[in-house]
Amino acid sequence: MSINPSVAVNTVKESSEPFSNGKTLYVGGSGESNYTKIQYAIDNASNGDTVFVYDDSSPYFENIIIDKSISLVGEDRNTTIIDGNFNGSVVFISCEGILISGFMIQNSNVNFGFAGIEISANYINIIGNRISSNSYGITSYSFDNNNIKSNIIYNNIFGIDFMYNSNFNNIINNTIHSNEYGIKIQDSNIQNSNNNIISSNIIIFNNYKGIYLNDCYSISILNNKINNNSGNGINLWGCERTTISNNIIYYNKGNGIYIEGGILNIITDNIINSNNYNGILLTYFTPNPHSNEENTKFNRIKRNNISNNDIGINHIGLSGKKYTCNVIINNNLINNTQNAMDNSKDFWDNGKYGNYWSDYQEQYPYAKPKTHKPWIWDTPYEIPGGVNKDKCPLINQWPKSKPRTKTRNNSPNFNLLDRLFERFPLLEVFLRAMNLLR
Repeated sequence: MSINPSVAVNTVKESSEPFSNGKTLYVGGSGESNYTKIQYAIDNASNGDTVFVYDDSSPYFENIIIDKSISLVGEDRNTTIIDGNFNGSVVFISCEGILISGFMIQNSNVNFGFAGIEISANYINIIGNRISSNSYGITSYSFDNNNIKSNIIYNNIFGIDFMYNSNFNNIINNTIHSNEYGIKIQDSNIQNSNNNIISSNIIIFNNYKGIYLNDCYSISILNNKINNNSGNGINLWGCERTTISNNIIYYNKGNGIYIEGGILNIITDNIINSNNYNGILLTYFTPNPHSNEENTKFNRIKRNNISNNDIGINHIGLSGKKYTCNVIINNNLINNTQNAMDNSKDFWDNGKYGNYWSDYQEQYPYAKPKTHKPWIWDTPYEIPGGVNKDKCPLINQWPKSKPRTKTRNNSPNFNLLDRLFERFPLLEVFLRAMNLLR
């Protein structure tokens, strides 16, 4: 078998975009010196080169290994197909600084561990592909600073899977649907993945969980649309300092957000609507048969709109371990079958504001606005399941209940303590536990 020259001549089509500062090698098409296989072009490329693949000769039945810092670019992600023919991983990456864009990547081996794209390096960019019908759509094991952006990832067992000490990765603006798991970041008690960002994705119609995090630290889940998944929309197990903010989470067949054994997580400004079970469920966990059970504690749940779920917010704590000190305020709980339940000891108000309850006037028909705080009712709202009360139930939905004030910088509703507590959540928990906040 002969291999074509290292620099191909393009006589038929040209890409309209420069991809790198190196030379461009062409695959497919009818150029006289174009490569016939993608791997041939990669083998003859150098760091900084671009391999451009036409769709004329698609599908390319190959299992590709990229071991140079190149850009691999397809003509059209709908028609430029790399098909692994059910053998191993379709694309294996083992060198830093690689870009893959513009392909449909499909049909890895369906056994555990094989993927459409298997990342074994740092600083990789996977942008604008369709990735389908693999065991893992994209997987990475202990690698950092990778960007997964603007892909369509579907019909895999795992859409995106990062494992064991994978840090500072970005999963942004992807559509992830019809997988078993949408996104999974799996860790161990020894190695924790941290500082990954999951943002602006559409995560829908997955057959199990939309997003699943296990033993992770400081993950940001922001501005995603997470709906119609067959299990939980977002599932955290043993996670710490996760931020879940500005997501739309609805019509999931499990819970909207499920947190098991997590601490210091922040859940703010989400719309959580019409999930089959709980809008937000906090529950305890047992890490392993030889470990003590742990409550979910020191979490902050603020400014969420939670409606039309079975239970809006539900905290199931360990019997005999009552003080969990979750701060749950400024939420709108609207038309859930049961707006809240809590068998532990949490903070449902901050002495000035609590939550809005759609069933408040039905339960307390004789309540009146409080004399010196006319934005709250004068009768506490009792939380079913334990001894908790919202002592500052809001008359109107948040933020309408918040009086508008101006400070020295002339900006409305400036609250230095809120900003401080966002950065140091344990400070708020400590001050409330000591009854130092009113």
